[in-house]
Order: sequence, then C-alpha cells, then structure tokens
Amino acid sequence: MQTPETLPQTYPSAPTEQPFSSEECPNTILHCLSCPHTQTPDLWEERHKKDKDPAPPLSPVEVKELMHLDEPWERPKRKKGHQPGRKSPGRTRHTELPASVEVHEPSEKDCPSCHAPFAPYGSPEETDITRISVWAYKRKFRRPRYRKTCSCQNTPRIAIAPPAPRLVPRGKFGISVWVTVLIDKFDSSRPTARLLKDLKDRGLSLSQGTITDGLKHISDRFKPLYEKIVDRSRTASFSQADETRYYVFGDTEGKTNNSKTSPHRWWLWIILTLDTVVYVIDPSRSSKVPLAHFADRACTLLTDRFSAYKYAAARIVGLVLAFCWAHVRRDFIRILTKHPSMRPWVAAWISRIRKLYRLGKEPENRIKNRDALVSHLAFMKQEAEKDLHQSLPSPAIKAVKSLIRHWDGLTLFLDRPEVPLDNNETERDLRREVVGRKNFHGAGSLWSANLAAWITTILGTWSKNGINIRTALTDYLTVCAALGKAPDDLSPWLPWSMDSDRKAFLSRPPSDDTS
Repeated sequence: MQTPETLPQTYPSAPTEQPFSSEECPNTILHCLSCPHTQTPDLWEERHKKDKDPAPPLSPVEVKELMHLDEPWERPKRKKGHQPGRKSPGRTRHTELPASVEVHEPSEKDCPSCHAPFAPYGSPEETDITRISVWAYKRKFRRPRYRKTCSCQNTPRIAIAPPAPRLVPRGKFGISVWVTVLIDKFDSSRPTARLLKDLKDRGLSLSQGTITDGLKHISDRFKPLYEKIVDRSRTASFSQADETRYYVFGDTEGKTNNSKTSPHRWWLWIILTLDTVVYVIDPSRSSKVPLAHFADRACTLLTDRFSAYKYAAARIVGLVLAFCWAHVRRDFIRILTKHPSMRPWVAAWISRIRKLYRLGKEPENRIKNRDALVSHLAFMKQEAEKDLHQSLPSPAIKAVKSLIRHWDGLTLFLDRPEVPLDNNETERDLRREVVGRKNFHGAGSLWSANLAAWITTILGTWSKNGINIRTALTDYLTVCAALGKAPDDLSPWLPWSMDSDRKAFLSRPPSDDTS
C-alpha cells in the first residue's frame, strides 16, 4: 500500500488524474509531443496556453466535491449513525424531567353482550410522551394594607409589603421576559422581530420600541460582570483570537473607523481561553486591540496569520504566536479553483496534513506519537523546500512560502500540549455572531453594540464552564432587580469563584419560573 511519502513523482501541472504508468501510455519516446504524460513541463504549459478551450476555473462547490479523494492509503468513510455490529444505546428515557401522570380508561369497561364488568388485569401499560409547554401569563401581586390601632409614635401608620422587584422601573414585564429576549437574540442569533412574532402567536403582544428601551435600560447591569471576565482572560497563559466584521449604525459617540466607503463597518474580536470567552467591539481592525488585551504579560496566542497579531507580538515581550493548520489546508484547497490540474499535488499536501491531525490532534497522543510526529513534520518541511524549486503556479508557490515562513508557529504545539492544531474552536464560537450579523445586520447604536459584546461574553463564558445560561441569567437579573443595580460582589456568577454547590445549582435547568 502506498503512502503520501512514496507516491510516484508527477509533474503537478500535468492534466492527468492518476500517476503516470507505462501501461497507460503507448508511446515510449521520452518526450513524445503527442502524449501529455511525457511532455516536458515548459512544453506542456506552452501547448496548454494555445488550447482554444482551456479548462475553466472551478467553483467552490466543485472544489469541495473534487477534494473527496479516493487515495488507496485512505480508509473508507464511515457512515453516520449507528454502526453495524455495535450494541444500540437505546432510546433516551429523560428521567430527569418531571412527570405528570394521566390515566386513560377504556371507553367500555363491561361486556357489550351481558354487561358483566371487566376485572383489573396485570399492571397498566405505560407510554411516555415528552411535551414542551410555553405560554405567557400575568402575575398579580396583591399587597393588603393595614393601619395601626395603637398610639405608638415610632410605628408607621400604614403597614404594607414592599413592591415586587422590577428590572425596569415601572416596567410591567418580569425577568423571564428579558431572559427570553436576551438569549433569543444574542445566543440564538434570531432577529427581535421574529421573537415578537412568535410571542404574539402565543398570546403576548410586545412592541419593538418597548424591547429596545428596556434593553438600553438594563445594559449597564452587565458591564461589571463583563469587566471581571476580561480581567480573568488577561491572566491566562494561553489564548486564541479571531475577528470578524460587525456593523454599528446610528450615533457612535464620536468613534469611527475612518473609512469613507464603509463608515458603519466595525470589528468584533474574540479572545478565547480555557475558561473564558471575551468579545471586544472596536471600530478598528488594527493591532491596538491585541496590544491592549495582551499588554505586559507572557502568553501563547493561537491565531490565523493576520498581520495585526504579528505586529502585537513584535512589541509585547513574552507574547508567542502559534498558527492554525486549518488555514494552511485552505491555502492548498484554494489552488484548485483556478488550477484544477494541480489536483495530485494538492492531494498529496492534504494527505500530509490529514496524517498530522491523526498523529497530534489529541494532546494525549502527542507524547505517544512524538517520534512519528517529529519525523512527519521534518518530511513535510523537506517537501515544502523541494516545491520551492519546482515550476509551480504562483498560488502554489505562495502557499508553500507561507508554510515555511510560519513554520515555527505551526510546530509550537509539539512542546505545548495546551495548544491545539487549529483555531477552529474560536471560529465556531464566532460563527454565532456572524449568523446574528447576517440576520439583523449588526447594531443600531453604540450602546447596542456594547451590549452585544457584554452579553455574548457572559453567556459564552457560562456555557464554556458547563453552566446553564438560562438559570444563571435568571438568577443574576433577579438580584439586579432586587438591588436596583449590579451587585457589588460578582463572585457568585464567576465560574472560577463559585463553590461546587453553587455551580451545581446553576448547571441545572431552571425550575418553575416565577419571575
């Protein structure tokens, strides 16, 4: 069985799909002018340019289909779902859910002929059906008033219970409404208009203006908790980072991106650590964001190859960059869009990267496979240096040069088990904000953009630590409503500060909501 290291050498631009075989070519002359298998590279390129109908560039979909390779050294893809020969896990019983028992008696409990009654027989037959009930209702608070009947001077004349806590002063909506709005918009990335339509179908009519004013009023409740998470993120020894565009319309309070063509285009940055997720909204995509976040501390930062991170690393002592192998893989795949004939060469590099993942994706396997990893990486670098001296298309040369230029950062994972091979986890977390940007086009004001960064940071950090975001958010806003502001002591909502009992409570689904 052949491996990527022992594949026959073929000219990468040749129009053949398979390596050259003498059985496939009837010509035995070394440089046959009529045979693409044996033409010299320069001659083949010259003849190819003269073709009246050259192969058109491939679309991204065609590239994706083309990269489903059938190499002989690859295992066949396993079908999804239950695998033949393995024990079925069975149906999930959902025993953690509360149950309400309904007894369904038969329509007739006696003999239709003689009317003799039926006698009970055996145990009842039980069937479980899981249901979800969501509806809106009003809670009426009645506060009886009492007057004193004595003449004591220090006793108030009227005794009455304190008013119900409200998150928004004089607001008529409970905490559960705001929890639903916040999670639906910032965690599910659904436009508020769709949520309001859904609530209206359930019997609750809300206006867009009411929701907007309420969110603006409660936005400051999240800033102190956000700042605590940012402080925690800045103490980590390993981080991952990425960024995507975000749009901020309306009044930006003097902040601008200095762009004449796209003045509303801002940038949403994400910094991921082992126990925090931090989002930063900023009008700039420059290095000032990583410089501010990673200033004056030693840290390993896994990113793509964006120049802003390189600029920051050159100016921060102790900031070491690790680079993403998934981006390297994309470099090679993109070559096929304009050079389909490069498929064998691209396939070889994709296979090398695939083997690298197989050997070192899991940190526990890196120690066991260290010798194989070191040998395979040395082979990859050797092949890259060889490719620099071949007559390759410019996109291929560019991909190889980038691979060699970033080699130290790409191999940093060998000695640091906390560093993954790629930045995919950060991109997955950022995808939710990209979906939101496409659904509701960003933020209509600066306060709304800040709220998006604050609440997604809080919800993302809770989720990363196994905390139920609905339970934790309800608990936090309940305290905020009772105090009329954010609590001074935020440790009960910081995963690294709470005790095990507190974390177990916030990790459970919410009980019957009474907010």
